[in-house]
Amino acid sequence: METMDWKERVRLLLAERNMTQVDLSKILGVTKATVSLWLGNKVDLTEKNQLKLQYQLASVFDVSPEFIIHGNERKEIPCLSVPILNESTVEDWVLAKEVPKDVSWITCPVRCSEITFCYIIYGTSMDSCGLPCISFPHHSYVFIDPNKPLAVGKFSLFKDKTLVLGAYDELNQQPMLVFNNPRYANIEVVRDNYVGQAIASLQAIEEI
Repeated sequence: METMDWKERVRLLLAERNMTQVDLSKILGVTKATVSLWLGNKVDLTEKNQLKLQYQLASVFDVSPEFIIHGNERKEIPCLSVPILNESTVEDWVLAKEVPKDVSWITCPVRCSEITFCYIIYGTSMDSCGLPCISFPHHSYVFIDPNKPLAVGKFSLFKDKTLVLGAYDELNQQPMLVFNNPRYANIEVVRDNYVGQAIASLQAIEEI
C-alpha cells in the first residue's frame, strides 16, 4: 500500500537524482525558500495550485503526473544528453545539429527538445549578488532550448556582439535584456537574434 504523500515522492525523486531544493528552485524559477514551503507541512496550497505544481514537477522529473499525485506506477521519460557548446559552435548545432567530434556532452536535468544545448556562463552579469532571485554565477552550466518561444520574463540567450543571457523584457515596446547584477545596465536586443530559452542550470563542480 502506498504510504508516501506527493511531497515525499518529490523528495525521493530529488534524492535519486542527486538534486537539491536549490537546483529545483532554479528549474522552476522560484526561490529556494518557496520550494521549502511547498514541500513542507506549514503551507496548504489550493487544490488548483497544488495540481498545477504537481504537473510542473512531473515535467521536471520526467515522470507521469499520476506518479507525483497518486503514487501510481512510475513511467519515466529518459533525459537527453546535450552538447556543451561555445559561441563558435552554437549556430551549427541549432541549424544542422552538427558539432565537433571532440565536444563534451552532459545530461539535461529536465525534459527538453532535441536541439537543446548547454552553454557555460562566464562573468557576473547574471549573478544575483546575494539578492533573492534566480542566479547564474560565473561558470554556471545553463541549458538552452531553442524550441522554447521568446517570452517576457524568461531567461533568454541572445546573439549580440557575443552570446548574452538575461531576463527578456519589453520596455516601451523595445526588446531588452535585464541582468541580475545591478552593476550591469540593460541592453537593447533584436528579436531575430533570439537563440533560445534557459530551461535549467547547474553550478559547475570544481575539478580536483
